[in-house]
Amino acid sequence: MSTCINKSAFTPVDNANISAVEVSHSVSEKPGKSGLKIVLQFVIGMALSLVAIDQAVAFAEPHINEPRRFYHARVDTLAVALEDLPEPDKVDALLVGTSVVERGLDAKTLGAELDLELPVNVSTPGGQIPVASQWLEQKVLTEVDPDLIVWGVTSIDFNENRLEPTIDSSDEARGTKPGFIGEADRLLWEVSSVSRLRSRLQLFRFTDELRTGEPTSILNQNPLSPLQNSLANRGEKNPSVVERVTREVVNDYETSPNYVNIMADTLSDLRSQGRNVVVVLMPVESTYVEVHPNGAADYADFRSIVTERVASLDVPLLDYSFALDDGDFADFTHLNVEGGTKLTNRLADDLAELGF
Repeated sequence: MSTCINKSAFTPVDNANISAVEVSHSVSEKPGKSGLKIVLQFVIGMALSLVAIDQAVAFAEPHINEPRRFYHARVDTLAVALEDLPEPDKVDALLVGTSVVERGLDAKTLGAELDLELPVNVSTPGGQIPVASQWLEQKVLTEVDPDLIVWGVTSIDFNENRLEPTIDSSDEARGTKPGFIGEADRLLWEVSSVSRLRSRLQLFRFTDELRTGEPTSILNQNPLSPLQNSLANRGEKNPSVVERVTREVVNDYETSPNYVNIMADTLSDLRSQGRNVVVVLMPVESTYVEVHPNGAADYADFRSIVTERVASLDVPLLDYSFALDDGDFADFTHLNVEGGTKLTNRLADDLAELGF
């Protein structure tokens, strides 16, 4: 049986049309693939460039001045000293506060009198209550583990009405910036030379430093030097200094409830960690008391508020407010060598009586 095929039933294939369809699909697909390839190449190129830049900066870093992490140069010096201590486990006592404590108490003398192994003074300039708390928590106590902390305070440490509260500067510093951003910034500091040196790179300070090849190190000495600095006569009873401090630091003075709460919380935390804490009201000069808006009344309020709050926490408090004469002061806030020696010896005796 023969099969009759109707050739007219088949439509001839148009090779030209097939080619056109294939080309059309090819053209429509290539832009997407090509765009992705370009993006990947760009990302990889940028990553390699950043790595190369970071390596170049790392190579030059030994010849660049060390960048600042904290709100004041002395705080950076103290931080590096703490990090460089050969035997941090030996630190058994801390003195903390502002420059009033830095210049008014001698860590080495205190250690000799109380037979302490390694007492250190980590007081910071303008270290008001929230700054001292932040400094202890975020830096000092991550480096050392002392049994005893002596926290010296004065009224202006609790003054939230200071023209420029130091906590604002400390919150902006990389070493103490709070929150997730602060933690991320500190992580970048550890892993990236560009990040670590960004402030110097932005200001192009590194060019002169690279030329000389002799950077100024934050700490070119024994780590104990800044942590056990000797007492010195610094400052003078200059009316212009009194006027400046009155305007900028005392200002519209008030013993801040917020700052009192911060100190109380910090003291509670320290006690819960098993540490012994003693609060010291540092000696004051007569002019210092007078420059408060309400004079002696403001200072009396400060003494009463802080004494009562510290006592409620069962923390010992030593009140040396009027223990020294005006002649024991280098200026109207800081002690001279003679005054500092008297205060350190008295503190040693009182701490011994408390059982330390």
